Amino acid sequence: MRTALLLSTLALAGCFDSVDPDDTQEPADTDTDTDADSDTDADADSDADSDVEGLHPAWANQLESQGGCSDVIMYAWKPDDTLALFFRGHGVAEAAHAAGEATDFLWTLPDPEVEVWVERGEHLTHVTCNDVMEYEPLVTATWIARSGSVFLTVTPTGEAQPWGEYPALGELELSGIILEPEHGGDPAHLSYFPISTGIGWLPG
Repeated sequence: MRTALLLSTLALAGCFDSVDPDDTQEPADTDTDTDADSDTDADADSDADSDVEGLHPAWANQLESQGGCSDVIMYAWKPDDTLALFFRGHGVAEAAHAAGEATDFLWTLPDPEVEVWVERGEHLTHVTCNDVMEYEPLVTATWIARSGSVFLTVTPTGEAQPWGEYPALGELELSGIILEPEHGGDPAHLSYFPISTGIGWLPG
């Protein structure tokens, strides 16, 4: 009887697997917080994408060509048309013709009467004073002037026309200009830059 009871007990014990004390520990955390790292990297990449490559310190020296038209836009550009500086004003040639003599204008940026900006891209000035489009301008980056001074002398050079032409010579001087990138990045500086060109005529 006692032997049978012992065998029965051993048989019952055999129905259960032995438990290793180490097996009772919680599984190790294999998550190295890749999600957080991924989010951080994504944010960093996003910030980097919002910044554009800054302008070369001597960027203004590359603007070898100059032009202008209407009343008024004046500009200077790199020969391959991948970098350009623009100035836009309103009614200066007409005012000079009304005065009958050379007329000076002075603005301190920012001023709602004028705009100064720089563009980088392709075919930037192709249609600025041209009504025939062979190439479509592509702008990849823009810098907008936020401070500095703009001095312009406008001298009439011909007869005003009833269709709105006021032929004149525009002599522009930009001084102490700080241009901020439109979509993040380092500002560009322009200590002094002159543009001298015919204005007041209409493209077409």
